[in-house]
Amino acid sequence: AVGGKLDPASGTPLPVRGTVVSKHQLVGFLRVVVLAVDHLRLVITEGPAMVMKPSFYTDVGLDIWKADVVVVKNFFPFLLFFLPYNRKTIFVRTRGVTDFDAAYRLAFDGPMHPRDAVDDWRPRDRARRT
Repeated sequence: AVGGKLDPASGTPLPVRGTVVSKHQLVGFLRVVVLAVDHLRLVITEGPAMVMKPSFYTDVGLDIWKADVVVVKNFFPFLLFFLPYNRKTIFVRTRGVTDFDAAYRLAFDGPMHPRDAVDDWRPRDRARRT
């Protein structure tokens, strides 16, 4: 099964059956395996999958020029690095660590923008720094 480990409350593991294409050890990603699931290539990392550059895929032997779709689970910075390869960007909201709305479920020690109305940040900033 893939997923559901880092934040089990946000998603259940997905059963996957495939063939191991390659195994790697990458700085920042730790152990990495590429699975072939029919025509799909799935890259699974032991470490955080903060993919920002195309080299993530080329370092494991994948050619993003040949891909019909490249999925990057990240916020904004990937756009800059993937621009030469990009034909179309489709933003998808997901639950878990990359969910902007996660802050609405967390308890903070005071009002937090944009969740709460914050007229002036200075008094709260002073209180936090003392």
